[in-house]
Amino acid sequence: MTGLERLLSYYNTSPPDSMQSAIVRNILVHVREIGDLTIFDLADLCFTSAPSISRLVRKLGYKNYAYFQKDLQDSSRKYDIHNRLVSPESKPENMEMTEFFFGTLEELYESFKKELDYGQVRELTRMMHEAEKVAIYSYSVCFTEVFLQSDLFMSGKICDLHHQEKDIMEHIKVLTGNDLVILISPAAVEGLRVEVIIREIRKTGAKICMITDSKRMARNSTAEISFPLPGVKQAVDMFIMQMFLCVADMEYRKTYMEN
Repeated sequence: MTGLERLLSYYNTSPPDSMQSAIVRNILVHVREIGDLTIFDLADLCFTSAPSISRLVRKLGYKNYAYFQKDLQDSSRKYDIHNRLVSPESKPENMEMTEFFFGTLEELYESFKKELDYGQVRELTRMMHEAEKVAIYSYSVCFTEVFLQSDLFMSGKICDLHHQEKDIMEHIKVLTGNDLVILISPAAVEGLRVEVIIREIRKTGAKICMITDSKRMARNSTAEISFPLPGVKQAVDMFIMQMFLCVADMEYRKTYMEN
């Protein structure tokens, strides 16, 4: 998760009338200027104090303002790379960007349908059903993760959903050998430190399901079950990951909730 996405996530989950929300809103408005602002400059722009900015920075998981500033500066500099669905460099010269996007998505969808192993999907749903608790660690929270989480709760299964690395590392501490972690990690975007997270999960004995758009990442994950989905290492890949979660959720409902 980039610094900008971390800040947006905090903003979107804060009470809209809170002081923290107002501070973050002002930081987001001035995010492209962050590299030139001292903590005192930023405090003035946010109509607050330097200690308040310092507390917010630590709450976001940074050691100090300098780390926060550098992360946001990097996010701003790489914004046009991380926040595009397909690569303009790969687009044929005379093709509109939207046409190229739909063509890429269609190719990925056809590969996904052709390559999907339904036996493996059923094995994943069995693992979810037999686990004491299920945890979903995702790059960001999308509607399909919430659908799956709600179905697991409705079937009597505890399911926790986290997408910030700080929260994930804290949650790993409560995992046991009877639990299952569904780790969603697109190589297409700057996401979680997967190797570190897997290493910490392994210490708990919990089982791992890896969902990714990288065959290399799937091979190296040491997960009990992996789903290397088709992708072009761009954000468009996440549409396929959402499709996969829909399929897994439907299979879980059919097998363990509707009979």
